[in-house]
Amino acid sequence: MEAKIAESQAATDAKIEEMRLATAKDIADSRAAMEAKIAEAQAATDAKIAALDAKVEEFRIATDARTTAIQSDAEKARISTEAKIEEVRISTEAKIQSAKYDLVKWIYPALVAQLGLYIALTKLLE
Repeated sequence: MEAKIAESQAATDAKIEEMRLATAKDIADSRAAMEAKIAEAQAATDAKIAALDAKVEEFRIATDARTTAIQSDAEKARISTEAKIEEVRISTEAKIQSAKYDLVKWIYPALVAQLGLYIALTKLLE
């Protein structure tokens, strides 16, 4: 009987060892499968990040080009505005000079007439 028990114990130990080895193999296989999935997911993520980086760089280059164009347009507008302001200043100065001449042209006769009126009134009042 003891021999049977020892034989049964040996068979049970062998089965337990076989199951332990199978479990260890299953765990190793699962670990390898998970590591493969993680590596695959990491590669996909890296590819997506690279694509996004490329898009960001494209956008940065396009934005830089637009910024340069806007700055160029702004500089052209500033130069044009300065030229227009100078034209208006020159035109205004010319109009002021013309107005001065016209003012003298019209006020001088009025002053002479007023002087004549003053002289006539003074003579009348004497």
